[in-house]
Amino acid sequence: MKNKKNFFSVIIPTYNRPKTLSKSINSVLNQNFKNFEIIVVDDCSKLNPKINKKKIRYVKLKKNSGVSISRNIGAKISKGKFLAFLDDDDKWPKDYLSKTFKKIQLTKKKIFLSKIKIRRGGKLELFKNPYSKLILNKLFLYNPGITGSNLVIEKKTFFKIGGYNKNLYVCEDKGLIIDVIIKKINNEIFVQRDNFIIYKQGSNSLSQKKNLIKSKLSLLKVYKNTIPTVVKLKIYLQILLLFFINTFKKL
Repeated sequence: MKNKKNFFSVIIPTYNRPKTLSKSINSVLNQNFKNFEIIVVDDCSKLNPKINKKKIRYVKLKKNSGVSISRNIGAKISKGKFLAFLDDDDKWPKDYLSKTFKKIQLTKKKIFLSKIKIRRGGKLELFKNPYSKLILNKLFLYNPGITGSNLVIEKKTFFKIGGYNKNLYVCEDKGLIIDVIIKKINNEIFVQRDNFIIYKQGSNSLSQKKNLIKSKLSLLKVYKNTIPTVVKLKIYLQILLLFFINTFKKL
């Protein structure tokens, strides 16, 4: 892990999830591709995780700053050529990095997305399949299959984009790909159809819909000068629909 020529820097932001963080870390340590470092960025948790600092670089922030800043800090101190992001409640299958490495060598692309699976009844089922063609207006309206755990990106390209937008406290993963398209480097995106991550889907559907509303409002604020008027109207209609669904479920 102390090899200065690590190919991947695995960056895991965390906040008050020591149990799931441990499982996420183990899924990285169990990879059959070993040329990586692990960086855990703790966003000022009250619950202190148990970290093996001989194998993992651990950084604890002095104040709660949000996941975008946490990931950006991890990227700044990283030593790898490619950055692989993982959320603290998700996992990777043991061949995730090896498959990604092969695709990097084969395609020479700079940005890689993978399928998203969830566990239902002891079985893994497909949850999201990233769009092959990422269209800007559709990204504002729909979830294209992007999370904080299925993105691998060349370090130089990450900083060329500007990293994760610190003004996005939700949907920051989608925001990164939006910035990729705005900067016209989306030809560097490759979707791995034979690779996947294991996503921990939240059980509270009402909470999920509230987060959807927050994410859409956040996108409207940050990209107000980019989103076409027609798309803005569609987003407001989506927000209204989600609001009414939440209201009726409470009754």
